[in-house]
Amino acid sequence: MRSFASDNNSGVHPDILKAIETANQGHAIAYGNDEITQRAIQKFKDTLGQQVEVFFTFTGTAANVLGLSAAMRPYNAVICSELAHINVDECGAPERFLSGKLLLVPTEDGKITIDGIKKHIHGFGDQHHVQPKAISVSQVTEMGTVYTVEELKALAECAHQNNMVFHVDGARLSNAAVSLGKTFKEMVSDTGVDILSFGGTKNGMMFGEAVVFLRPELSEGFKFMRKQGMQLASKMRYVSAQFEAYLTNNKLSLPVEWFFGNYEFVWVRVGFYNNVKNSVIYSVITTFVVVILANMSGYGFAKFGYKVTKALHGLFIIGILLTIQSILIPLFLVISAAGLLNTRLGILIPYIGLGLPMGVYLATDFIRNIPDELIESARIDGASYLKIFVSIIFPMCTPVSVTLAIVSFIGTWNEFILMSLFTSSPEFESIPAAAGRFAGNLGADYGKLFATLSMALIPILVFYLIFKDQITKGVAAGAVKG
Repeated sequence: MRSFASDNNSGVHPDILKAIETANQGHAIAYGNDEITQRAIQKFKDTLGQQVEVFFTFTGTAANVLGLSAAMRPYNAVICSELAHINVDECGAPERFLSGKLLLVPTEDGKITIDGIKKHIHGFGDQHHVQPKAISVSQVTEMGTVYTVEELKALAECAHQNNMVFHVDGARLSNAAVSLGKTFKEMVSDTGVDILSFGGTKNGMMFGEAVVFLRPELSEGFKFMRKQGMQLASKMRYVSAQFEAYLTNNKLSLPVEWFFGNYEFVWVRVGFYNNVKNSVIYSVITTFVVVILANMSGYGFAKFGYKVTKALHGLFIIGILLTIQSILIPLFLVISAAGLLNTRLGILIPYIGLGLPMGVYLATDFIRNIPDELIESARIDGASYLKIFVSIIFPMCTPVSVTLAIVSFIGTWNEFILMSLFTSSPEFESIPAAAGRFAGNLGADYGKLFATLSMALIPILVFYLIFKDQITKGVAAGAVKG
């Protein structure tokens, strides 16, 4: 089941769980003096700037309230959206623990603007008036909108011009970074943010948030405030380990730790060797038959000018125009009526039939360029048409034959739609069908799926690297006239 009511309903990313498990080895110094916490803090420095100060908390409410309290006094106020999490969803915690006031800006899309803020920027120095000290925004907002980099810079500049700090509630900061296509540094450090609540729980962690001070002078005494705020974790390494993994494991980079257990699982427990055997059988037989029949048909269509051959050649050309989706239903009905479902023959026949039209087209065009004098000389010497094909035509068709073999082999090896339609038995499944077991409507086991696809790629790469030069030769030879 997937629930989109809140990202708090989602699970924990496997890498995060693994990081917690790894941190649970032996003993470590408590209260953040452990090696894991120091590494996690350094990750934040590497991401946002070496000057930042980082403090881990349990909850997002605590991160917001404690982060703001570092810059405020009881007579101060925070300017924020009327829809802001600190106003709507934190049960009055900011007012209670800050002993200050929230100055609300009306909004329809969750974002606040300079014009909306201006009405609250007054009364500085007036002892009868609450003193605005912070502008706070949510990135992403409670309405799902995202501040642009330019909007963040403008808000930060407004705050600094009026001797205020700029705070960002980044419970869903990663979503904003992806939406904008920006790094954390570009979106936070470079825009003038002073205090950041860096979200973890809503972005794949089990629990944990971080208060990040981009102006380190604001963090003076914060370790005592965190303790008074009941957010100092004794076994802090379990929070820190999650952030270290979160900021380390770029999914586009190489793995931090190589794990080959999925390959063993797929090969041994799933019986992947049987799928490899089936893929080899289907690909080799289909390729062999398509290459032979395409060349023989091309020989007849290119060198024998009968009306019937022209008509048959036209039918093959029409076959190229047919998409596989347009013939699935009638093809299934024919295979089913013939009693060939869940058989290898029921899979091979459609593979060969769908591969022939393009093969015949290429072979015919290639053979047309073979001089007729060769055939006539062979006929004078008493050679039959079959002998001519075997001894002269087919050897000369090596470039186009290799091209057809590569196209047919790769296409058959990777084919999934027909395989899933014509067989439901694991005994006859090819590699793509086996890979489909690890992906479904409720999710995917990406580790095992990638292991399956990686092993499936190796034979096809070897096959391609051996014969890749023939592709260019075959295409070029088929295009030359005279």
